[in-house]
Amino acid sequence: MKNSNVECLEIAKLLWIEAFEKNIVLPLDKLDYTENSIVFLNDFLLENRSLICSLETKFYTKFILRVGCYLGETIKILLNSNFDWYSYDDLLTINDDVKKIEKSLYTYYILSNKNRINLFPLAKLDKLLKNGESDDLIFYLKSLKEFIK
Repeated sequence: MKNSNVECLEIAKLLWIEAFEKNIVLPLDKLDYTENSIVFLNDFLLENRSLICSLETKFYTKFILRVGCYLGETIKILLNSNFDWYSYDDLLTINDDVKKIEKSLYTYYILSNKNRINLFPLAKLDKLLKNGESDDLIFYLKSLKEFIK
């Protein structure tokens, strides 16, 4: 089965190529695939939540895809646990557990490892934007580090 690693990395790199919308300026020099960049991203998202959530659907979708792939790439680096990106449909062919999750834009790309641990960075990003601090990325990362030791 083919993974989607190159595709998702390329989507994350689009952050540096094209802005989402003129009103949202994400300081890209702070995004360096480190834990500090997750802290920065979390704070940025919480501060700009209402503006991001008010984007037209096509811009919101673009935002979730690009920032979600960046989040996933950073998680892959920080966890050092051999996670790979898969599309929902590709992962479904080897992991029946995926059927329990509704297929959507936010579950289209999934991080998975050989232990069948599945992570949904795009869905996590959407939850943070919809729910605020109760779904913050810092706690999410700490929980993942504890769980995947």
